[in-house]
Amino acid sequence: MHCHKKRIRSLKRNFPYLQLNKSYYFAVRIKEKITSYAIKAGFPLELNLGDTVLPNPECGPISDFNANGKEVINKSKGKEDHTYQTMWTHEEFRGRDEREKVTSLVNRTIKRWCRDKVKAPEINLTIIENINKEKFITCPLIIYLQENESSLIHMVNLMLEIFKECTVLDNSLSNIIVQPKYNYVNWTIMPAGDYPFSRIINSSEYVLNKVDKYILKDKERVYLQLPSPDICYCGRAGFNGYIVMEYKLRNMLIFENIHYGNATYIFEGKFKEANFRSLTKKDILDGNLHKDRIIHGKLWEQKIKTYFS
Repeated sequence: MHCHKKRIRSLKRNFPYLQLNKSYYFAVRIKEKITSYAIKAGFPLELNLGDTVLPNPECGPISDFNANGKEVINKSKGKEDHTYQTMWTHEEFRGRDEREKVTSLVNRTIKRWCRDKVKAPEINLTIIENINKEKFITCPLIIYLQENESSLIHMVNLMLEIFKECTVLDNSLSNIIVQPKYNYVNWTIMPAGDYPFSRIINSSEYVLNKVDKYILKDKERVYLQLPSPDICYCGRAGFNGYIVMEYKLRNMLIFENIHYGNATYIFEGKFKEANFRSLTKKDILDGNLHKDRIIHGKLWEQKIKTYFS
């Protein structure tokens, strides 16, 4: 059962042979064209069995929703105060009619329609193989039930957006072998001596608006005053823009996001022991695993430095 549409709205119309209460993989067989799509989605250049990745949100709106969730305007709830950060460039008096242009980060509050937050599905893709050594990229195995039909449709549309096609693998087929050991490739270890903020500021891999770059430079300034981390991990694919700095002697992890509007998280422990590599964003940010959550504002620098005093 194959599908080559841009997007579907009905499972039965596109996959009429699906049966309730049976388990399926939504997948694509790896071939030359699929390999290029896979690399764009965040897989390494060499596709290995068990490689598992949260697809890059830049693949399209479905991938973006899959990784980051979304907000939906709900006018029935009325309006709310919404505070956001922006750069403010102005002149400051320096004496004797001298003035200097300075840029600072300020908070602004506006009224806007209330939003409902829709959590990200965070569907990871994994490479499996059959007895004929044919490799497939698949969504997680899922049971076809009426109550999870929307999740199945999301998986199909995710595959269509990334790979331009989707097929169904029946889990009852004896020739499908799932690699039991997952190798999560959402994180890259930084080279020794390479500092992540300097690298990111000068990298074309990241698209930064002015506010992003201002916050990033401010964070770089602060972290350069502090002890260097023992190991740095940079997020890739669906974790693009995330940085984890590990301080072994302090038994501490600092979780940063270079994109606008994200807090700094402090965790106890070590990256490998905490299984950070296999955790979802929801696990990390909403799982109450963190010791502290620090908003980037006037007191951000002071609070960060208390962990090194």
